[in-house]
Amino acid sequence: MLNDLCREIGISRSFCCRYFKQMMNMTISDYFLEYRLSQALSLLKNSDKAISEVALQSGFSTISYFISVFRKKRGVTPLEYKKNKIFLTINP
Repeated sequence: MLNDLCREIGISRSFCCRYFKQMMNMTISDYFLEYRLSQALSLLKNSDKAISEVALQSGFSTISYFISVFRKKRGVTPLEYKKNKIFLTINP
């Protein structure tokens, strides 16, 4: 997808990635990871969906990866977040 976009607008992938990091102060991958985590936070906060369903709807390929990333970035597991209503800020 990124290759297609770069080809369409006539820039190299490496230039695009460097420029994105310079402007956003994070890599494209980190940006999408944060976006998926923010989607998960919203689902955990505003729905009764199971953790596995939240993971898949947020774009994570496996539940274990979702739990690992969530804990690393937010300091608690998704289940702890959901059960305790720890509505954390969405700071990376």
